[in-house]
Amino acid sequence: MKRPVVPILMALIITLLAAYYQRVTGPTYPYRGNITVGERTYSYRLPRSFDRAGDCEVRLKDLDAVIQATVSFRRLGVSGPWDTLVMKRQGNDVVAWLPHQPPAGILEYYITLDSPPRSVSIAMEDPIRIRFHGEVPRTILLPHIVFMFAGMWASTFTGILAVLRRPGFKKAGWWAVAFLVAGGFLLGPLVQHFAFGRYWLGVPFGCDLTDNKTLIVIVFWLVALWANRAKDRPRWIIAAAYVLLIVYCIPHSVKGTQLDYSTMKVKTG
Repeated sequence: MKRPVVPILMALIITLLAAYYQRVTGPTYPYRGNITVGERTYSYRLPRSFDRAGDCEVRLKDLDAVIQATVSFRRLGVSGPWDTLVMKRQGNDVVAWLPHQPPAGILEYYITLDSPPRSVSIAMEDPIRIRFHGEVPRTILLPHIVFMFAGMWASTFTGILAVLRRPGFKKAGWWAVAFLVAGGFLLGPLVQHFAFGRYWLGVPFGCDLTDNKTLIVIVFWLVALWANRAKDRPRWIIAAAYVLLIVYCIPHSVKGTQLDYSTMKVKTG
């Protein structure tokens, strides 16, 4: 049998595109944009996730000295006035520090730039949300990411083999399940534990969408492989691969964990 070079490359391209999509979407990746003050336009990159000790730095780079900047913030879900911090000068930059929050605590914030006689704001109408969490060791986080995307590659590769009716698609499907179980069911709970102090926040213990996406994908793949145990039923394999692609189109960490400040308990979904 010829080596399935085309399915391998097609699955790799799809996986790389999915990895890029996950990298630039979702509520945890930096909030980027441009803003014009006077005759100059400035680029900014503001944090929406923080996993270190201490307060979170918010920095605007290369800002004209005549511009005064402030950061207004409050805890998500807590009514009341906004707290305001004056951003301090560090060379050409201005910087302020948002106060550290417990794991899953979320602050919403916006920035105001005053340059008399006018002022402009970044995200005042739709404030930026930043979620705090514990630091996940790289020895756990990196293998988790590698296994999850390896599982996607194996799933897509298997689905393409099934579409082409190539032999060996059932064996490839078991590799997909193995990668997904290792990344999602073994390392995934460890990531959750270090980040939020809980091992599993999906069904039946919560509604965390990330955990539930993992559960849905693995269940679909196990059903598809069970349906192929006695005879080849490639449509089940194709359906499972398609479900995984749909799941990976949902930005990472959407409907994730959030600290309820009224009870100081983590809620999900």
